[in-house]
Amino acid sequence: AGGGTGGHLFPAIAIGDELKKDNIQVKYIGSKHGIESSYKFIDKEDLSLLDLRGIQRSIGIKSILRNLVLPIKIIKSFYQVNSIIKTFKPDMILVASGLDASTWDPLGHMMLLSTHYRSMTQQILDTATQICQGRLLVCHEGGYSAGYVPFCGIAIIEALSGEQSGVIDPFSKYESSWQLLKPNQEEAINKALQAAVILTATG
Repeated sequence: AGGGTGGHLFPAIAIGDELKKDNIQVKYIGSKHGIESSYKFIDKEDLSLLDLRGIQRSIGIKSILRNLVLPIKIIKSFYQVNSIIKTFKPDMILVASGLDASTWDPLGHMMLLSTHYRSMTQQILDTATQICQGRLLVCHEGGYSAGYVPFCGIAIIEALSGEQSGVIDPFSKYESSWQLLKPNQEEAINKALQAAVILTATG
């Protein structure tokens, strides 16, 4: 569940409600800062919340501090999700595949290319293979760049099918020019990773 306006949340709840009619147990993973945290829409025992929110775009000390700790929270949440999946042992993983984080999205303003969506899809496919015999359902959910969303969607389908479509993303060639980590960035990420491991170990 993504929270916010409910674009991720309510479709997931609708699917979950249908599954529950067949006595299938459902586990939602959301954000402590999203609308799902109110527990108005999901029973508390069915929901695991991560201490994670998006990039803060307002100018102010609070926003700057939240953005500074964001890498630590992302890495910590990654470990928490892995732990939740391994503990819950799902028979199937359902992903609401939002493409808002692409570099050309007019609202997300992030830096993901189709290659990154392909990589993330492969990672969760590997997890599904290990945990639930590869049963993974990926539903297209959003993304507001009419020109670039198709490239990201095709990359996801290629990863899921293990086949190449022959469609070439003309923008992926620029990945190396702005996506490679600078030494100071890599150092900061490594420190965040170490801190996240410590925070996860201490609860």
